[in-house]
Amino acid sequence: MKILKTAMIFVFLVFLQNNIFAGVLVDPIIPDGEKITYITRAGSTSFFVDETISIEQYHGQQTYKIITNSNIENKVIRLEKETMDVISTDIINKFLEGTTESGLIVISKKPEMKKNELLLADFTVLQYVLRGFPFEKAKSIKIRTFRRHKDKGYTMTARVVKKEKLKVNKKLYECFKIEFALNGFWSNVIPKTYFWYYAQPPHYLVKYEGSDGLPGSPMRVVEMQEYSAQ
Repeated sequence: MKILKTAMIFVFLVFLQNNIFAGVLVDPIIPDGEKITYITRAGSTSFFVDETISIEQYHGQQTYKIITNSNIENKVIRLEKETMDVISTDIINKFLEGTTESGLIVISKKPEMKKNELLLADFTVLQYVLRGFPFEKAKSIKIRTFRRHKDKGYTMTARVVKKEKLKVNKKLYECFKIEFALNGFWSNVIPKTYFWYYAQPPHYLVKYEGSDGLPGSPMRVVEMQEYSAQ
């Protein structure tokens, strides 16, 4: 009887680990060596972004290493493969007056304790981590930022608006359309952002629409031009 109770407790703990403490996002199964080219348009400006993703071991973890290059910035982003958690970012910004570099390394992170709630350390990676949206299991997820105090910070919601066919660069893609918005008071101030992800794994980004900055800034539209995978 004692052995049976011990076994039941063990099974229960495994269930907790796999269901409560598991991350909200899932691995979209991005192929090693995936390459995507995007065009970004905002107001009267436009530029191309080349993106390459590789699968690498990093400090004992399987990770996605994302490298993007354009004439305004270069990025190197690492995500934990299974959970799409942010590990690190390194961003080089190119200005008329000079060049800057900024980065982030996540040293520790508490597990998500609420169902369909994501704790995100850096919003510069949002379009990449949302490839891991649990499209088949959830219609929306709440996103929280890191906070210094319990009563501070703000939350956002990413929700699937619909599944639709989208024509981009003369090709038709079946996509999940995701609406991203702040919750509460700021929802009336900050414009909503929209992402279209290919409906089948690896759920690559097909199109993005959102403000290019503060309210009143021109709309920024990103569209996929080329896709290849080994």
